[in-house]
Amino acid sequence: MIADTAQAFRATRERAPQHWMTANGPWALSVLLGAAMTFAVVQSVALSNWAHGLTAITPVAIGGILVAAVFARFRWLPGYLAHLLSAVLGLAWTVKMLGPLMDTGLTTWRDHALELLIHGIVAGRLAAQGGVGDDLLLFVAVLALISWALGYASIWMLLRYGWAWWVVLLNAVMLFVNLTYASPKPPISLFFLFDAAALLIIVQQTYLQRARSWDAAHMDYPDFLGWRFV
Repeated sequence: MIADTAQAFRATRERAPQHWMTANGPWALSVLLGAAMTFAVVQSVALSNWAHGLTAITPVAIGGILVAAVFARFRWLPGYLAHLLSAVLGLAWTVKMLGPLMDTGLTTWRDHALELLIHGIVAGRLAAQGGVGDDLLLFVAVLALISWALGYASIWMLLRYGWAWWVVLLNAVMLFVNLTYASPKPPISLFFLFDAAALLIIVQQTYLQRARSWDAAHMDYPDFLGWRFV
């Protein structure tokens, strides 16, 4: 009798429409926490005065976060295709964001892309001859692409695989490398933001893993238990 009642309750729950927060809350919270953590890391680099124009890397990272959030939502989209599209979009967005750092005579996206390509060719030839370059524009471009990759990879790994520890480790390495060598040091508030977001990511992803095991075992639990857990 008890088993029949429990089975009927589960069937009723499966047929009932899910609340918007139940269906989309975990996805939205993962994106929000991942974005907060990556923002803290990238912003700490941008404010460390490594080179002029580093503030451009923050919107580049945000672009990577948004693209990953959309691509990871499309379960039918294979990973290799998503990553390829992300690389193309990241390169295009980086060129767009670095445009204001180039000569004012370069007015179009194509002009900016060709300018960066020329800088890359010159730096490559210099490196092949054993020289050391000091091209600040290329340096900012590389950091911008790394920021895009960091934002994209963080959100992708959270949404597709739930790899909380790998995401935290990836961001922590970049943060602590920057904190070790940067002068002046970035605001301490960014470090606290990173700590808080990283802790909440681990807690949230741990709950989601347990929720999947509860669902597999047909165990009942409150719909909003995850929010209480966090």
